Amino acid sequence: AYDNTGKTEVSPSITVTIGDNLAPNVTITSPANGETVTELVTVIVTAEEKASSKKKAISGIKKVELYINGDKVGESPSVPYEYKWDTVTCENGKYTLIARVCDMAENEGESTPVSVTVNNPETYRFLAGWGSLGSVDGRFNKPRGIAVDLSGHVYVADYNNHRIQKFDSNGNFITKWGFYGSANGQFQYPFGIAVDSSGYVYVADTKNHRIQKFDSNGNFITKWGSYGSGNGDFNSPCAIAVDSYGNIYVADTYNNRIQKFDSNGTFITKWGSYGTGNGAFDHPFGIAVDTLGNVYVTDTENNRIQKFDSNGIFITKWGSYGSDEGQFMFPYGIAVDTLGNVYVTDTENNRIQEFTPNGTFVTKWGLWGSESSHFKWPYGIAIKSIEDYVYVSDTENDRIQKFECIRRIRRK
Repeated sequence: AYDNTGKTEVSPSITVTIGDNLAPNVTITSPANGETVTELVTVIVTAEEKASSKKKAISGIKKVELYINGDKVGESPSVPYEYKWDTVTCENGKYTLIARVCDMAENEGESTPVSVTVNNPETYRFLAGWGSLGSVDGRFNKPRGIAVDLSGHVYVADYNNHRIQKFDSNGNFITKWGFYGSANGQFQYPFGIAVDSSGYVYVADTKNHRIQKFDSNGNFITKWGSYGSGNGDFNSPCAIAVDSYGNIYVADTYNNRIQKFDSNGTFITKWGSYGTGNGAFDHPFGIAVDTLGNVYVTDTENNRIQKFDSNGIFITKWGSYGSDEGQFMFPYGIAVDTLGNVYVTDTENNRIQEFTPNGTFVTKWGLWGSESSHFKWPYGIAIKSIEDYVYVSDTENDRIQKFECIRRIRRK
């Protein structure tokens, strides 16, 4: 530039910084959208500023955050942007992952959501065991049926000791009742046991061919049944279950049928006969009822489970002889939790199998032996659903084992 005398004058330079208002790019690169994941998952995120933003005076990534189902679970200020997600602590199901990025100019960006499915198998952890061969308090001689009340008390049909024993949830002895005989409160080889929502205890007094009802302390209330094949008669009943209305279902084992009664023993209906067709049985040894009133029966010598409605109408069946998943070698005990999951003592396979309400295999555990979580001919099984506790009468080991589900699958 020139002044008014014609001399050259240099103007001072001015640097102008244009503000950065462009959101940075952010992408979840692993896991892929639609992927099924298990166990420990590494979530990988890439983040960078847009090309024009890199030329600005204030540039760079400040932090990247990871959100799962809307909850922030991790943050990283520098590369690599990786996060460890332990899906073992999650229920199985669908989860949405989103990454959010913030650059040095406080611009924010968000990734395209990634949907994944967590599908971990259920795992059962041994918690406690109690009992050994004997006849003193807390010992057993071939325990069979087992039941749990709403307070967590455990009742065991101590078969060869001809008595019932009651314990707290950790196996501490509380009381007992019964001895060999046929009078009220006496037993001849009690096999099955159930507890209703009011705490009344029902016992399948097998070789007396009758059902006995007691209060929770073992005081006798009533009984019904005698040897025979007529309505209300029994031939070695081995299992008993109670529905939410107080109705009693009895596996009338050697008559190859199920009988249904009210809580006082009044006969309501029956179904079944000897055979292999739908609704027929070959020595049913176990019975359970779900919260909807569906009845599940271990059709023991047919090596299958049959499911009925509360009136005995056949719904479905599953199982065959063998040791693969979903097969059985003489299943005896059965129980159903509040979600409808079905647990079966696969007795001569020395394991427990779990299924969905329609018979889809879920998981299994157990091997032959005397160590914790091993079995020798497990017969009875009971569920305390709120805490996800499973109790098993490990018959030939003369003990009870308690397990906890440490990863619960939510059934749809």
